[in-house]
Amino acid sequence: MMRKTIIFSSFILVVFLLFIPTKEKLLEVFNVTDSPEVIAKGTYGQTLTIDVSFGDQELEQWVKTLSPPYPLLLLDKDWINRSPTILQLIKEKRIPTGLLGKESTYYESNLMALEEEIAIYEKHFGVKPLWFRTKDQLFPSDMRQHLWQEQINMLGSSKVWTNDKLPILVKGDIITAPMHQKERISFKKIDELRAKYEFSTLEKTIFGYEIKDKKFP
Repeated sequence: MMRKTIIFSSFILVVFLLFIPTKEKLLEVFNVTDSPEVIAKGTYGQTLTIDVSFGDQELEQWVKTLSPPYPLLLLDKDWINRSPTILQLIKEKRIPTGLLGKESTYYESNLMALEEEIAIYEKHFGVKPLWFRTKDQLFPSDMRQHLWQEQINMLGSSKVWTNDKLPILVKGDIITAPMHQKERISFKKIDELRAKYEFSTLEKTIFGYEIKDKKFP
């Protein structure tokens, strides 16, 4: 009887170990496609993303009052370097972030610039970005291969918000709101959109469920 109990317990332990989500399995979850493709739309909900390259006191106050579900903030490397106070707020509130690049043409024959941006993000957040987006949402083929090797997903969007009119969203939409010096959507309008729609995390919009552990990749 004791032997049968030991064998059964060992079998249960093996099955349990097989289903522990290792780092490699989590990485597979975030490699959403089987090849270097741009993710621009989900299936299950809507996600708000904000491209941030400009903002100081007003942005800081907005971040302080921001409540879940949080938008995904794509952060420009120069903004990261000059905004330590807001960056600390973002980290304390565990607001999801990614890396915002420049126009795609900036990287032509200059992938070292991309490496520098990734390194700056990693310096401040302790990990490489999970998501990367160029300002024009175009990704040259050599950049795609490089990001794929770095295990960084390329993020586009299904809608780009360009004026004060509230956009109409459908299931699966990933919407981008710009926050640049010469092009930006007001926080008032962003809050109105957040009140109108029930936004989800990007992972939930894509997969249909939440990913709790943000350490990987």
